[in-house]
Amino acid sequence: MIKKKKRLFEKSTEESVVVTSCKSNLNRRKIKTIRKELSVVARAGDYYKTADGDFMEILKIDGTSGIKRFTRQAYEMLIADYTAGLRTLTQAFNTVILDFLVNHQAQIDFYYYKIDQLDLSNPTDQVKHYWLMQEIQKLEYRQFNATEEQYFLLLFSESLDHLETLIGTAFEIPYINLKKLSRKSKDAFIYKMNNLNSSPYNLLRGDLGD
Repeated sequence: MIKKKKRLFEKSTEESVVVTSCKSNLNRRKIKTIRKELSVVARAGDYYKTADGDFMEILKIDGTSGIKRFTRQAYEMLIADYTAGLRTLTQAFNTVILDFLVNHQAQIDFYYYKIDQLDLSNPTDQVKHYWLMQEIQKLEYRQFNATEEQYFLLLFSESLDHLETLIGTAFEIPYINLKKLSRKSKDAFIYKMNNLNSSPYNLLRGDLGD
């Protein structure tokens, strides 16, 4: 639990996050820094307004599974298609890697559902109850102690209409497998970027409320 409340829209003074700035069509778009980009001043519907007047969207990158099993030819084709897809983005964008705590809540809820089906007067079900509770305790411990890398794509544009066009273009990039985030998850991302030493579950899972 964070003892001191920190501002959601506040400029970061840390640089430990991994950030990759990408550029295409160099003659048409500005090169930005992640510090300036994440100086968010307001929401704009489902998006955000930055201090320099741009509109920003945050998307999660799920990527492609099983890449280690790809042949060399398939791997090279993936890189070529992915790179060509990035070139279709005509405005500044960033890819960001952050560590977030793992979320096992769906599995925990399932185990509790299984427990509710047990007849605890039955010795066999008593054993099942014991082992299910053991698994729940392990998962609950991991939820607040184990982290995993998550990948994000930040898109920027000077108008909302063009930003929505960019979002549609980004979703067509092969292999990147983008996912839209809830407002709470996007707030959690901005909070984490501006408070890099904070516990990442505070807003992502709503532990401190909306």
